[in-house]
Amino acid sequence: RIVARIEELAAQTNEARNLRLQAVEEAGILLDSAKTAIFASDDLQEYRVCLGDADVVLNRESRNPSQSHPDSIFTYVDISSVGTGPSVIIAGTKMAAREATSRARRVIRKNDLIISTVRPNLRAFAKIGEGLDNQICSTGFAVLMCGPSLMPDFLLHQFCSPFFVNQCMSRTTGGHYPAINDSNLRQIVVIVPPLPEQRRIVVELDVLQAQVDALKRLQAE
Repeated sequence: RIVARIEELAAQTNEARNLRLQAVEEAGILLDSAKTAIFASDDLQEYRVCLGDADVVLNRESRNPSQSHPDSIFTYVDISSVGTGPSVIIAGTKMAAREATSRARRVIRKNDLIISTVRPNLRAFAKIGEGLDNQICSTGFAVLMCGPSLMPDFLLHQFCSPFFVNQCMSRTTGGHYPAINDSNLRQIVVIVPPLPEQRRIVVELDVLQAQVDALKRLQAE
């Protein structure tokens, strides 16, 4: 009787876990659908440009910490430091400059965007917070600085949409280690509407993101 009761409870626990995962997945699909409806909209087609022609600077600065400041300590941001975006990253791994790996080369500044060029479908995309200003990230990221006509938050939401990710995946090379190089990244189409429209879209997506995050928390509880 006790074994039967334990098995019954185990089955219910497993069902609850599966329902939670299903709810999280469906919430993600809802958010993706909303972003696709915005960024792939016919109303914004006139604002489509290649990323290389947008008001951004790609990978503007590199530095070898072991040569420039060999006795210093710096914060290193690698792929494992960044979860599924959009997010603001404020922490990384403290590392002695003398021990810097060969991939620790790209300088990051506050409000820069970093996107993992390796397996972009995982959406390891983030905005750099103030605490990581003038630190170093892996060459596995592309680092983008937005100019005055492009909001970082707007571009980050766009990077985390199927509209952008699907384009990246179609241009990746390498079977076991799929990645997109800088040349192909510059050819990805992005939407750059006027700043008031960018602000409106950011507000709309921030609200929806907050609702999805709240749903995930409730489901977890």
